[in-house]
Amino acid sequence: MSLQSQPDKKSPLHWPTAIGLGLVGTTVYQAFFIYGINRTLAGNASLMLATAPIITTLGEVPTPLQAVGAGGVIAGSLLVRAGKIEPRKPGESGR
Repeated sequence: MSLQSQPDKKSPLHWPTAIGLGLVGTTVYQAFFIYGINRTLAGNASLMLATAPIITTLGEVPTPLQAVGAGGVIAGSLLVRAGKIEPRKPGESGR
């Protein structure tokens, strides 16, 4: 039984693949993002974007700081969704 040598992960041969995957991934993400924004309200889109980091880490054990951050995101999203926090209108000050 022979051991095959593993390719060097920093090899210049990996750059085209990494760049291609980055471009395709970004392009596909943006295409679906814009498509989705056009089909929903801005408030719904902002809630989906706010909770995206939590959704992507499901199944992992969070650190205490990550758990606090996730709790803040969830609480804020629920307050906005419940209508307890009204978004500011353009030109309106925060006072």
